[in-house]
This record gives sequence, C-alpha cells and structure tokens, in this order.
Amino acid sequence: MEKIEIIYKMYSKLMLKESYFILNDFYLAQDALSEAFIKIMKNMNKIDINDFYKTKKYCIKIIRNCSIDIYKKNKFEQCKDFTIDNINNEYNDEYSREIFDNIYSILLQIPEKYSKIIIMKIEGYSYLEISNKTGKNIQNVRQIYSRGRKMILKKLNNYNKKL
Repeated sequence: MEKIEIIYKMYSKLMLKESYFILNDFYLAQDALSEAFIKIMKNMNKIDINDFYKTKKYCIKIIRNCSIDIYKKNKFEQCKDFTIDNINNEYNDEYSREIFDNIYSILLQIPEKYSKIIIMKIEGYSYLEISNKTGKNIQNVRQIYSRGRKMILKKLNNYNKKL
C-alpha cells in the first residue's frame, strides 16, 4: 500500500469531520478534503507515516487551511452582488427593512471619511477604484475601511445589547 493510501485510510474521516465543522456543508467539506489531499501529495516527502502524532497534526492543519480558504471564497462570492440597490429591492419585508434602516443610521453616525469608503465598497468598488476616486493611497483606503467596519460592529453590538 502506498503512503498516500495509508494516510487517506487513517485520516480522511477525521479530516472530513473537521472540514464539515468549519463549512457546515458536506459537499464543500468533500471539496476541501480533495484539495487537502492534493497538497498532501505535493508534500509527501515531509510526512513520516510512522509518527502518527505529527502526521495527524499536519493533516488537520492542511484541512483547516483548505476549509477556511473555501469558506472565505464562498463568503466573498455571496457578498459580490451586495449593493444598496439590492438591499432596497430584495429586503422589503418589515424586519429586514428595520435592520437596513438601523445599519444606515449607524453609517450616518460614523465620520463621513469612513462611511463614504464603506458605502463605495458595498456598491462594489475595488480598493484601487476607491483610491483613484478619493485620491488616497490603497493602504490608507483599506485601513479606513477596516476602522469604519469596526466602528459599525461596535455600534451594532451596542444596539443589540439595548434589545
């Protein structure tokens, strides 16, 4: 039996469970498992199958990283089409409208330099496009966006505590 087969038989179920725990989707977990084994195959020279502890630790680390990559990719894809117009069109029920109104009021409460960049990002502009439109360098735009998001999250947490 080859080294990769031994690793697959010993750790694939554990790796699949770990991936499912992160992704909450069986099919995505299987994709992550496939990607993980591709990476493991590329690094077979680093693995000593006689050292079970290190091999298990290595496999878990690989599957976690692959699962997190897939999770981030899917989150990005879900947020791609998120614009102010989509909010107005898609979320017309009373509860969703209330949430949107609360977020919008929070955007109005934070300084304009932050809200302006956040709104541009929501509307789908890249950091480079925002940089060109505002005249700020890309690193500055990213930092302003990050700080603005933190301000919004803090205000949302305060709002939720009041409820």
